[in-house]
Amino acid sequence: MALRLLRAFARTTFGNWLSLSYLGLVTLTVLIGLGDSDGAAFGAGMLALFLSAPTSALLFTLQGMLGDWAESAPAVHCLFLFSYLFQAFVLGRIVALGRGKPGQHQLPLRSGPRWQNPDHGDI
Repeated sequence: MALRLLRAFARTTFGNWLSLSYLGLVTLTVLIGLGDSDGAAFGAGMLALFLSAPTSALLFTLQGMLGDWAESAPAVHCLFLFSYLFQAFVLGRIVALGRGKPGQHQLPLRSGPRWQNPDHGDI
């Protein structure tokens, strides 16, 4: 059961173009932030912060209530990692909801004029 949930999470998080684009942008900004240039590192760090903004803002608020141990570098890095993965999961769910199940939200495609379509009855 847990393995099935983990597979579903991984498929939703990494199995669509929108989530992969988001995670690619995050990876690019983090790699640029690891560079030597101070200006580029600061700009990339700010962009990485903004990319995690909705989730990390809530988590930073909760982190402030936990005390000093939660403000260590590993805890902050885990917070950012969780934020990025959670937001990629949400983007994956949005893509899945946009696709829908086959035939669920689609109108049947009929060829020919309306008067030949049996679903519309007589005109």
